[in-house]
Parts: sequence; C-alpha cells; structure tokens
Amino acid sequence: MDDEPNNGQTSVRTLDVVRSLPRKIIDYLLVTGLVGGVAMLIKATFVIPLVGIGVPFDIDSFKYTIERYECRLQTLDEAFSERRAQGEYCTIDFQVANTSNMTSSPFHEWTLILVNGDRFSPADDWGGIPARNIFPGNFAEGTVAFDIPKGAEPAQLYIEGQLGLLLRDRVNVAL
Repeated sequence: MDDEPNNGQTSVRTLDVVRSLPRKIIDYLLVTGLVGGVAMLIKATFVIPLVGIGVPFDIDSFKYTIERYECRLQTLDEAFSERRAQGEYCTIDFQVANTSNMTSSPFHEWTLILVNGDRFSPADDWGGIPARNIFPGNFAEGTVAFDIPKGAEPAQLYIEGQLGLLLRDRVNVAL
C-alpha cells in the first residue's frame, strides 16, 4: 500500500509506522499535542495584542482602525452642546469594516484605561458606535466618547468581542 490520501482516512502504512514507534515517543507526541492545544487555548484566552493608532486589527468578523483621539473636551459637538462632561470628554474616532460574508453589527465592549489604571466605559449619553448593520465588505465610521476626570491621561483603549462561549477576541490600542 502507498501513503496517498484515501478520502480523508489515515492510510494503513501510516498507522503501522505510528504503531511501531516506542511507547515513550507516542506518549511524548500525545502530551506535546495536548500541551500545544492547551497553549493555543491559553494564548487565545489570555494574550491580548497591543496595537497603535492607525494600525488595523480584527475583533470577531470586523476590522477596526482607530484613527485618532482627542481629550480635554467640555462638550461633544453642536448636536450635543447641552451635554457637558462631569470631568472632560475623550473622543476616539474609528473605522470598522465587516470582513465576514454576513451582514452584522459591531457590538463590542469598549473600555478606556488611564495611566493610573482607572477604567471607564463609554459615556452613557453619547456613543457613536454604529449600531446599524454593516453589509459584508462595507465599512462605517464612528466616534466613542468617554467622560473622564479633568487632567487624566489615557493610556490604552481596550476592545473586547465574543468568539464563543469561553473565548473572547480582544485588543489593546496604545494611545
């Protein structure tokens, strides 16, 4: 028999080769495979990439680019001029593209992390995250506002998606 593929089944010759290996090597390969799988799971669960402004990154089936951020704002813009910050607003302008083959909306958790480690969610009264569906291959632009204490310095933006029941797609953007 030869080692050519036969409809996705392992050939008899390959099985004979594996069976002829010493038990210690088979155990090593099994453990290495398990450890490698666990290492991939840990990396996907705990390692959070750090990117910079202008560097595209993927969250779930969306590709984001943080275009710029601006802080020290007392109001947001003319449409929201009555909305005054308790401290000051930091706004983050971004672009998001749908890279999947299905229409979907980019619902992800955004957190602004200050230099001192304090964390802030988007301002309740204003968040320009596109809540509408984005067709496959299309993009939308938006702005997210955070109300932070006066004089506070933002360090990173943290965005988290949902890959499944246990795994999350996450990224930190250095500001």
